[in-house]
Amino acid sequence: MELIELSVLFSLITTVFIMSFLGVIWFRISKFEAELSRSATQIKLDAEMMSPFMDEIEARILETIGEMRQPTAIDHIAGVWSNIMMMREQVKMAKAGLIAPQENDS
Repeated sequence: MELIELSVLFSLITTVFIMSFLGVIWFRISKFEAELSRSATQIKLDAEMMSPFMDEIEARILETIGEMRQPTAIDHIAGVWSNIMMMREQVKMAKAGLIAPQENDS
């Protein structure tokens, strides 16, 4: 075979390979789109089924928020105390080798 015939043959084989590769990719993408569409329909149906429960959850959240009160000085002091105790325990655990020692940012 001549050099020109080999290059044409190589181009033809390469084109067939690329077209078949693109065909496989197109098939997988269309299959994925169909699956995604089917899943979206299922999600929509599930959301419609959950609607009554969502109203109940929303009512409970609003009820809980309505029962909350402003934090008092005691609440803040208890928060500070709990942070101090937590840091104390972390230092103890670091000295015992149970956790890595805390590094200073300075």
